[in-house]
Amino acid sequence: MTTGDTMTTPSKQKRPPRRIDGSKSFDELTPLQQRVVKFMVDNGKSQWDAVNEGLVSEASVALWRKENIMAWCDSYRATIPPTPEELAARAREGLNALLNSSIRVVQDTLVNGEGNPTSLKAAQWVLDGIFAQAAPPKKVEPARGMEPQNAEAELAAVLQLVKR
Repeated sequence: MTTGDTMTTPSKQKRPPRRIDGSKSFDELTPLQQRVVKFMVDNGKSQWDAVNEGLVSEASVALWRKENIMAWCDSYRATIPPTPEELAARAREGLNALLNSSIRVVQDTLVNGEGNPTSLKAAQWVLDGIFAQAAPPKKVEPARGMEPQNAEAELAAVLQLVKR
């Protein structure tokens, strides 16, 4: 080493925290990550609630990053099949989306006197479906001689006969 050379000490630089990829699908997560994601989605809670419940450590949650955890939750929600109520709502939304087109088909047929019979039938079917959704349920009148009875009194009478 010559007199003009100086020794340089390596500078102490902080390493950036290790990043976890948020683009993983739910199946690619570790069992712990899956457990936390299921807990969050099924209970509507945050990752910090999972820490408070003792499912995971604060260090792990900090390492995973909120953005990644939210992406994992979205990935998990995508794997959950829709409920019958959600399917019915989607069907109603699709039917309602056809409302304007159906009205236009019927209107064109009435005004111009022309139109495709199949289109007109389909438009009428859509309109009937929408009206059926909007209409209040019909009240069913009992037939003559079949008036509703007091169910509790009838049950009590049956139980008295059974006890004898």
